Amino acid sequence: MTTKTTRLIFLTIILLAISTNAFALTITAELDNDGNTTTISKEVVETKEFKVTFVPIATEILNPNLNKIYNHNKEFLKATYPISETGFKSELSPIPYIPKTPLELVPKLGLAILLNELVIEDLLTAKFSDKVVGIINYEYLKLLVWGNDVYGASKPENKIAVLIASDQNYLAAHEIGHTYGLCDEYSLTAWNDQNCEPPRTKVRGFRWVQLAHFDSVA
Repeated sequence: MTTKTTRLIFLTIILLAISTNAFALTITAELDNDGNTTTISKEVVETKEFKVTFVPIATEILNPNLNKIYNHNKEFLKATYPISETGFKSELSPIPYIPKTPLELVPKLGLAILLNELVIEDLLTAKFSDKVVGIINYEYLKLLVWGNDVYGASKPENKIAVLIASDQNYLAAHEIGHTYGLCDEYSLTAWNDQNCEPPRTKVRGFRWVQLAHFDSVA
């Protein structure tokens, strides 16, 4: 008997055994589904301290919803960023930032100046924040970025300061993400054309403009 014939007989025996056992299987319905799902909870136990300072811009210090905006953004940051409870520090500045020069009212240029000034003020007041979030009037923000439906802004070259419109409860986390080089993802087909880092393709022009709509204070 050849080796090929021996292998063929051996495979035939195995297939017959499988077929015979298949008809002997008993199917039992599972009535208890408790073991089919697993919930995993991870706790961040140790991280470097991460400090975020929220600064009202000009008249936003008088906004009656200012504390609510701050608290919502703070809690959303804590929930979405991998920061331990003891490592996260934040504060709402009791002193507003007041624009120092008419250039801060100039579209496009004013955005860069304002973001830089927020960083400088943070250093001069010895806060040394990891991130600074300017809470700005919506109309002022639209002027700076020269566009409608804009609720926040950041610039790739500024890794510390961002802006959010004064009706945004959760947008600080989104804007801070851009300071780490993260893209917007409103169109998956345009992923490679957005302001990623690297490369910095400028399909949105000079700035990163956020068009996402978030829950408003109202």
